Amino acid sequence: MRGRRAVDPHRTKYVFDGLPPDLDRLRTLRIWHAMWLERIDHKITALQKRQGEQERGGRSRPLPPEWIVELGIGDGRPPTEVHAGECHTAGPRRRPVSRDEACRLLAAGLRACGHCQPDAQLLILDLAVPLLPGGPDARSAALRLTAGDDAATVTARQMRELTGRLIQAGQWKDGDPDILIVVDAGYDVPRLA
Repeated sequence: MRGRRAVDPHRTKYVFDGLPPDLDRLRTLRIWHAMWLERIDHKITALQKRQGEQERGGRSRPLPPEWIVELGIGDGRPPTEVHAGECHTAGPRRRPVSRDEACRLLAAGLRACGHCQPDAQLLILDLAVPLLPGGPDARSAALRLTAGDDAATVTARQMRELTGRLIQAGQWKDGDPDILIVVDAGYDVPRLA
């Protein structure tokens, strides 16, 4: 073995283990490490508990509503604006609403949120905006009924004309969702259908 020294096995045993050679210091280190292990075990237990609580909370958390209506202040807290369920611009005064109620509120003229645009998501056309060729006069306007006119027949004709103009203007094509026409409670819906 040229160039290499012979290694004493007893000497390397104590040089590389990094521990003190006397009992007092070894006992002190053992107590110190036991205290650290206890702290680490407590931290592990606390983190496991928190993680379990978060998982249980995530599973039991109710789904956000699909639609919400923002409420005003004052007597009766009237609705002021319709939002999609997770819209971050909705104020703190709100209540969840069904899809049908959101459609009804929008059709009744309640303002739609300009950010989440629930009217577009619900496919409700704002007929105050000229979307059809010919401008505002091309839209379905209220007709005065004359003697002998049947209100349901006139309304059904207006709805057919409106859907025809929407198709003609390219606002609806085959494969698009159905056109939704919302009417208030005064209409004879079975006859209109």
